[in-house]
Amino acid sequence: MHARASLARQLDRIVHDLREHQRKVFSKLVSIMLDRVDNSESMHASLSGSVLVMPGQPSPYMAELVKDAQSLHRVLSPILTREQLDNVYAQILGGFDAKLVAIYTAAGSAEAAVAHRITTDIAHLITAMMQLQPDSTQLCCPQLAKFAQHIASRT
Repeated sequence: MHARASLARQLDRIVHDLREHQRKVFSKLVSIMLDRVDNSESMHASLSGSVLVMPGQPSPYMAELVKDAQSLHRVLSPILTREQLDNVYAQILGGFDAKLVAIYTAAGSAEAAVAHRITTDIAHLITAMMQLQPDSTQLCCPQLAKFAQHIASRT
């Protein structure tokens, strides 16, 4: 009986260690993706107009951010459970939501061209991320969506 209790404690410790390791790996994945948002030099270049972008197309910065998020999703999908994948992406998209709103707010949107660039980029991000989670009933990046509506209503 004592051996069973000892084995159960060891198994509990292993499960705990595995979950902690998994949490750290997921946290690192989220951190890596959120670091992509902090690439403010590319962001500011896309907003300043120094980067040529076809009307209706996302900026190179946003296209790359979306591509990275899609690539990570494609890699993780066969490995993680749906619940784990949803949890990781909820954190990533929550971070995108907060960080991009802050960046766009700081950049200002008084100029029509900048406002259009921001709304186009936000629409591209939201559309692409919603396609990754078609079963989700929650709107991806609600702060960004609200911010885009606010900008659009002023122009």
